[in-house]
Amino acid sequence: MNDRIRTIRVYLGLTQEEFAEKLFMKRNSITQIELGNRNPSNRLIKAICDIFSIDENWIRTGNGDMIKQTNDEDTINTWIDTVLETKMNDIKHNLALNLKNMGKDNWTILCDMANILNCDCNKANLLKSIINLNESECEILYAVLNGIKNKI
Repeated sequence: MNDRIRTIRVYLGLTQEEFAEKLFMKRNSITQIELGNRNPSNRLIKAICDIFSIDENWIRTGNGDMIKQTNDEDTINTWIDTVLETKMNDIKHNLALNLKNMGKDNWTILCDMANILNCDCNKANLLKSIINLNESECEILYAVLNGIKNKI
């Protein structure tokens, strides 16, 4: 299973540091798991499957396809729910909570802002981009969302 976790990280094109950040972990923990010095917890396996759309059967056994077949809406909702459940990173937690509670008018404003920045904007594309934000990018977006909320 440790080799499959490394395979996932490499497939995603992430460093150990980036992979760990997305899982709310430290790089050293990922290193120890990949080296086989530590076994991944059930919680970590679930997080990997949910955040990166990995098939749990594949990660545990190596059988089947690595990538779980989901639609964009499922992926987005899973990411938001995972961040809200973990509460390990205040800025991502607050960002996910704001996104989950945004009304249609706020989405329109956020998409208009993305279009000004020449981004291809629809709700699914915007949320897929948000899933991959690092902490400082989350802080910026959170500030923008607070600004939107204060203007409406």
